[in-house]
Amino acid sequence: MADAEGLLNSVTDKLNQAAGAVNDFFTLPIVLGAENEDGLNQGLIITGIDFGPQSALINAEVVIPIPNSDNFIRFKANGLKVVPNGIADFEMVLGLGGNVALPAVPGMEPISFVAYDEENESGSYITLDCSGFVEFNLVGQYTFPTSQLVSLDTPDEPVTATFQMNTTEWGEFIGTIGELNRVAVAGLEDFPITAGAGILDFSTTTNSETVLLPDGSAPPDDWQGFYLPSLSMEMPAVFSNANASTPTTFTGKDLIIDGTGVTAFVTGTNVFDLSDGTLGSWGYSMDSVQVNIVQSSLATSSFAGGIQLPIMSGEEAMPYTATFAPNAAGDDLDISFVATPREATISLLKSRFVFDSTSVITVGRQDGTFQTPRVEMSGTMLFDVDSQD
Repeated sequence: MADAEGLLNSVTDKLNQAAGAVNDFFTLPIVLGAENEDGLNQGLIITGIDFGPQSALINAEVVIPIPNSDNFIRFKANGLKVVPNGIADFEMVLGLGGNVALPAVPGMEPISFVAYDEENESGSYITLDCSGFVEFNLVGQYTFPTSQLVSLDTPDEPVTATFQMNTTEWGEFIGTIGELNRVAVAGLEDFPITAGAGILDFSTTTNSETVLLPDGSAPPDDWQGFYLPSLSMEMPAVFSNANASTPTTFTGKDLIIDGTGVTAFVTGTNVFDLSDGTLGSWGYSMDSVQVNIVQSSLATSSFAGGIQLPIMSGEEAMPYTATFAPNAAGDDLDISFVATPREATISLLKSRFVFDSTSVITVGRQDGTFQTPRVEMSGTMLFDVDSQD
């Protein structure tokens, strides 16, 4: 038995010596793959080999150039086990060696990829199998410039969005981003926005088929930015619901954030009824509203509904349309009401009144709330007179 053990130890020593000799024989790095037209090795680069009697452990990396930069991105893995038939694991993961920020798109900040955390198996990495490269799996973060978006819950911190993407070609960066909670376009803090998950598109050659501009058209192929298909918007306090403790909120869609700023046409319907809106002592409804934000500026927007005059009851109301836009100083809204030329019933007077658009509606504000309007009615009154009256 002792002779057998001695023989085994002797053989093991010889194999280890042979492995050591092989370790000394190789010159590193070893490149498995071809060079591209710029002379860059795009295959698997072996940076370290430790041979054993029956297998070897290798350190490897893949190097990717950063466009418009002299820097490179390195994906690497250590201790990959190689056996006579190839790499022991059918799927090989090479993690991003460190956090990397790509050059910024004009008008925007850089997107940053997060380094791979091997212990938690999180972060950015690439996968390879026995046939070679499979895909990039990229995780990262984008920080919006404070000149574009601000956080309302944490005003001292910038707005950030996390993203994740899978792509087979470096540079074709189309992925998903997380939701944005209570943010606002810089300078439009009275219109808080909460947006659901959306799409990040930093590809220069193609777009996601789901991306739509606010006018309903598809963006050009070289468009880059963020697309948030669903959102909710809060109205300024002056438009508050008298019977609710929360701000007046409505839903919208197709929010675009790109190098030109933030653009959205947000439309809501049946926002509140006559019993919920107050113009001083008068009730009013907001049947529809459209808030237009173009390249981070509030454009002329509008809402419509009915104003209940003191001589009206039930659901009777004078129809109106209204527009609002920033005032000349930019520190408040100019709001203008106009009567809609549509017939309205006034049961108290047993009549119907067709308001003319020349009717004047003056609505003042004090301490951020509407005051009782002044209305100069103009139009045609039709009396409903019973033959026995």
